Amino acid sequence: MYRQSNRSWCRYSRIIILGGGAQTVTSANMSQNKVFCVAFGLNSRFEYAMLVAQISDIHANPNNNNLQRLNAVIAWLEVVQPDVLIVSGDLVDDRWADGYGLILDALAPLSGRRFVLPGNADDRHLMRECLPKEDYWHHPYEMHFAESVGGVTFVGVDTCLDGETEGSVPEHLSWLEQTLDRCETGTAFLFTHQHLFPSGIEPADKFICQGTDQLESMLKSCSNPPVAMSSGHVHRSMSSMIAGVPAYICGSVCLANPLLLDVSWQLPSEQLPALMLHDFRSGRLVSSHVSVDGLNALSSQSRHLVSA
Repeated sequence: MYRQSNRSWCRYSRIIILGGGAQTVTSANMSQNKVFCVAFGLNSRFEYAMLVAQISDIHANPNNNNLQRLNAVIAWLEVVQPDVLIVSGDLVDDRWADGYGLILDALAPLSGRRFVLPGNADDRHLMRECLPKEDYWHHPYEMHFAESVGGVTFVGVDTCLDGETEGSVPEHLSWLEQTLDRCETGTAFLFTHQHLFPSGIEPADKFICQGTDQLESMLKSCSNPPVAMSSGHVHRSMSSMIAGVPAYICGSVCLANPLLLDVSWQLPSEQLPALMLHDFRSGRLVSSHVSVDGLNALSSQSRHLVSA
């Protein structure tokens, strides 16, 4: 059931999907920014108010404009001022050490807590060296984290494999299950870099996180499954479910990959940098896919190759 809303206070385009209920579509303009909202967990009420931003796949390099794209995203988030920022991997390309410092400088206007995961394009040793104040990586090698902020425990699983584009989760499931079961807040939000469900984009799914069937089995038997999980890696915004848990792929700061659900399609990539906003403030989790305008210039080139 669809119904058109004409509420004048709506300042952006959004689609809200309410599980088991009506769907409301509203539209207006906000400097061409686009926000798509998905609401889950209608039977789960949260007693705390929190706004969580997620950015992914910056792929900063001296030879691209991805830091400029990041600055546009941060300018948008500076107005929002999220309580927590998750950076879900692929910060730089080609071991660009200076890029990590430049990214930290770009994030400085955001005053909330920050948690960073590595991606396949990152080097763990270099990340630790360049980000010495990120003090929540408690494992000697993998850069997992489990930190509680305002009633939510943010759990990051480092699924990266040395020298590989794909990820793997089975070797981390014991730690993850124990972390979820011992979650002090009772509400956990899971993050990875590699995507946990097939995107339908064949070239990207060659590099999916391996072992997600085992993850699904663990979540079905877990005493305290996460309220949601989100990743990056695909350079596109997507949503699905795993073991009854909402699962997302955050869009990329860098240029998006085209939606090649059929490899014969010739589609241009979207030009705008993307992020996600996970909002607990209404008493339920509402996750929004956001495309941010504001760049002075964007390349008009189309890209047909899928990168990760």
